[in-house]
Amino acid sequence: MKPLLGFKGIKHNIKILDIFKNIGFRISLFTSVLVTLIFIIYPPKEDFLSILIDMIINSYPSLLGFMVGGYALIVGFGNKDLIERLSKNQKDGINLFNSISSKYAYSILVIAFTLFLSWNLKLLNYFLNGIDEFSIYCFSKFLYFLEVFIILFISNYSLFQVFYIVTNTYTFGVLNSSLITFSKQNKSEVKKPKEKN
Repeated sequence: MKPLLGFKGIKHNIKILDIFKNIGFRISLFTSVLVTLIFIIYPPKEDFLSILIDMIINSYPSLLGFMVGGYALIVGFGNKDLIERLSKNQKDGINLFNSISSKYAYSILVIAFTLFLSWNLKLLNYFLNGIDEFSIYCFSKFLYFLEVFIILFISNYSLFQVFYIVTNTYTFGVLNSSLITFSKQNKSEVKKPKEKN
């Protein structure tokens, strides 16, 4: 089977249904709905959305750099023997190395999308703040709470991606350590002289 590259490969390896079943997705969705409802009932005195967007714009580039750096280390400088072993067994065209790599790539894309969305929402809010008509104001209030929900959800979900990347990196490290230990055991068994009868 020809390997799928780019976004098609990530989409093939990450199942949509698995995303919805994911505990991080569900917690992010629940907390975002809850906080948005609280804000509708008890509107905050300060512009919470602007504060949240500014926090994301200020902190997520570093987070994105960390994720890309970690991904580059695993894919570019990983143990060649381990990568070969993880690439052998395939189930539905997906091997373990592709699965780990896809999860990294997916997490990076979620964080990049969060940053992209934050930039655009900041621009949209800047544009809407310059309009004073009542109908636009009502629409902008609806849009404000919609933006609060979306940005809360995607930022919470992005933070859960860090947790998944840490566990993936740990798994990759354990597999690497196991391979080194296994290789050393095989070498020591080969070096032992056979006992004479």
